[in-house]
Amino acid sequence: MKFVSSVLIAFLALFIFRNYAKATPDDSERGEGPTVGEAMEALSQNGLLRQQQILERLLERIGERQDEHSRYIRDLTGNNLATVLSFQGDYLSSIRVFPVSYSQNSNLEVVYPATGRLKLKKADVSISKLARDKKILIINEAHHVPETRWLPISILPALKESGYHYLALEALSENGASVGERGYANFDTGSYTNEPIYSELIRRALALGFTLIRYDTAVDAGQEERESTQAKNILKILKDDPLAKVLIVAGYRHAAKNDQGAGGGGTLATRLSAVTKNRVVTIDQTSMVSNSGRAREIAESLLKKFKPSEPSVLVNENGAPWSLQERQFDATVLLPSNVEVFGRPNWLSLGGMRMPVEISAAICNLTFPCLIEARPLRESSSSVPSDRFVLRSASDRSKLYLPTGKYILLATDIDGRLLHENEIGVRPSAISEYKTR
Repeated sequence: MKFVSSVLIAFLALFIFRNYAKATPDDSERGEGPTVGEAMEALSQNGLLRQQQILERLLERIGERQDEHSRYIRDLTGNNLATVLSFQGDYLSSIRVFPVSYSQNSNLEVVYPATGRLKLKKADVSISKLARDKKILIINEAHHVPETRWLPISILPALKESGYHYLALEALSENGASVGERGYANFDTGSYTNEPIYSELIRRALALGFTLIRYDTAVDAGQEERESTQAKNILKILKDDPLAKVLIVAGYRHAAKNDQGAGGGGTLATRLSAVTKNRVVTIDQTSMVSNSGRAREIAESLLKKFKPSEPSVLVNENGAPWSLQERQFDATVLLPSNVEVFGRPNWLSLGGMRMPVEISAAICNLTFPCLIEARPLRESSSSVPSDRFVLRSASDRSKLYLPTGKYILLATDIDGRLLHENEIGVRPSAISEYKTR
């Protein structure tokens, strides 16, 4: 089974076109270095472990070369590797191999918080109040940092009570329309939807009665056309349903208001805000997970002072949230620091929504690396698991984080061969341990 489908290959090919200002360097000048084709072909391999292996070998071949072509391929391959690692549930490594950069926004004005007058509040509570009387709420994410999906998951119930019935996801493919009938994502639902936390967002939204919307464009669209078409697709929802309220989960700067980038016509949020007469709330999460620049310095200072244990915002005495870039975003979210437990960040519990289940390497039958997955018992074998991680030696142990319920536990080798399969149950408020029978 191919865990990264042709849909994702198309989306990541689009990353090349959209995220690099210059044209692809000429492969004929690359010397012995890898090509763009090799970096993308790795994603067509059968299984996440094999994809990781090939991408890591490509990075080794690039080495420390600093020519234009090598830098380009290093960034592309690093992005692809980070995506694959996030799909594996190896979130700490994903950030290490491809740190979030805020350098592209280094010229933007930032507002340093007056911390003495601010208090820490739950982001879902504060933001749902901001969005209550609006038509559109846009929350941005860093695609390979799934912690940025915790807030969209936690805010869904409050938004539903406020009349939000549509969830628009940048990552949905043309095949994503059928996900509502199933109630869960499978491997061709979209691109980043192959990541377990994203799949949890989809499960919970559908269980609450949200209608999922695909609003992004075809692969061959330029940035200007992309932002324009995205906005038109969202506005069509409002036209067809005058009472509609829409939560949009989008990457990075798509969520920035008063931003005339993207060819001069403005971002998705800028266009929607203009047409709806500012009935749009925009939320920034990505600046506070940046690994560079002023945003990183501010994030480290705030995390040290306030120590958030869940997605949070800083509010003043009037309850108004602080924003790092107040012209572009209505609030900036602080996410908890990564606390590593058995090689995985403890935020994976999502504030108690998911229970830790300890897994030993015994189920791998002395075959490593070994991919561990758990998917709900009622779902098909093509569904995106609720969680997964990799064990790399017989001494390894780690934890799956799962909502209460019954699951199929699977262990597979680097070529996708089945090593173990069994049913497990996850109980509330108890740390479970699965032992091989």
